Amino acid sequence: MRPSIWVEELQFSDGRVINIAKDEIIVFVGPNNAGKSVSLKETVAFIQDNNNVGKVIKSVKIKKEGELEKLKNVIAN
Repeated sequence: MRPSIWVEELQFSDGRVINIAKDEIIVFVGPNNAGKSVSLKETVAFIQDNNNVGKVIKSVKIKKEGELEKLKNVIAN
């Protein structure tokens, strides 16, 4: 099995939760200043530091498959 990592769930500050399947593609759309870019930046920050506090994103759950060492190699390359 090839190692992989993906965002499984996003919880927004207004309480909404989006569940994301492994191979699903999510598109953020909306007017200027709606929080699209901030949502993406905060999602990355949560993945890098689980103790992050965001204005738009309240929590992020990630899912991993495969061996940790192989996953590290995939991410590094």
